[in-house]
Amino acid sequence: MKKHFLGFWGLIIALAACKPTQKTTVSFSASTLEKPSFAEAYQSRRNMELVEKLGEPNNRITFKTTSEKTSSSAEIDAWFKDNELRLPSFPYHDGAALNPLKKMKVANYDKYRTATVNKKTAYLAQVIEQEDLVFLIYGNPPNEMHVITDTWAIVGRDKKSGAEKFAFDMTAFGMAPDYIHRDKNFVFQDILWAQHEDGILYIQHAHWTYAESSKNMNAYITAIDSKRGEILWRSQPLVANAGNFAIVGNYLITAYAFTLENAMLYALHKPNGKIAGQLELQAKNDKKKFIDFIIPKGSQLFIHAYDRQYIVNMN
Repeated sequence: MKKHFLGFWGLIIALAACKPTQKTTVSFSASTLEKPSFAEAYQSRRNMELVEKLGEPNNRITFKTTSEKTSSSAEIDAWFKDNELRLPSFPYHDGAALNPLKKMKVANYDKYRTATVNKKTAYLAQVIEQEDLVFLIYGNPPNEMHVITDTWAIVGRDKKSGAEKFAFDMTAFGMAPDYIHRDKNFVFQDILWAQHEDGILYIQHAHWTYAESSKNMNAYITAIDSKRGEILWRSQPLVANAGNFAIVGNYLITAYAFTLENAMLYALHKPNGKIAGQLELQAKNDKKKFIDFIIPKGSQLFIHAYDRQYIVNMN
């Protein structure tokens, strides 16, 4: 059976030794979202009408690699520091806050460590800070390696007041309608990253194993009206399984890579999720691949991958 490679996030398990000092359970009533489209891209009728009214986006993004160096997961701290990069997020692997992602404006989220979401116990797996919002991402209990898996709920809170802005149960996004049954334990598509802008929640779901394990139905960006709980659009599959995505102007910058598969960088049109540009970072071969982070800085994208780092210009 093929080995299932978790990339950078798999390597940080060894750091997950910190234990919480206390566990306080909070409760959330989350809107349950229905199962989305998996086989192909989707747009709601409402979104199509809006895009048609505003004009179908047709601009193209061109990527050009200006720097490529060998690297490793052990060098990520230095990569953040040397390039003066920041990503305000960290995973809660049974208490571990990982450098450099733990450099948050608000330091302590322990009171949210466990939660009751729609009468189901959930465990805080990741915190993402935006300028005005904090995302709390919840999953199942920690496994034997202290990793919180199968993340299925997201709560958005006002960073200043702490008021809840939205909460979604996204369990239906976890399993594709078809998959290789021997790989069942590996194909739940976690909530990997989220951003909120102008009332729209952009959220990434993916599993970390081969695309063929879920019949190529993996690695999506979904745009959701955060007030209505309505899916506005969903990207085609296999465009987003990196540690994060970035919003740059009218585009979402995403990446997809996994071990023997090729490593691709994508620009998606923000209004409808259609591909506006792409770049192959690594061809399909027998080398391990995973995209850890995509961080924009000016007109450049700083990208750290499994064994290398890139600087890519965006035009």
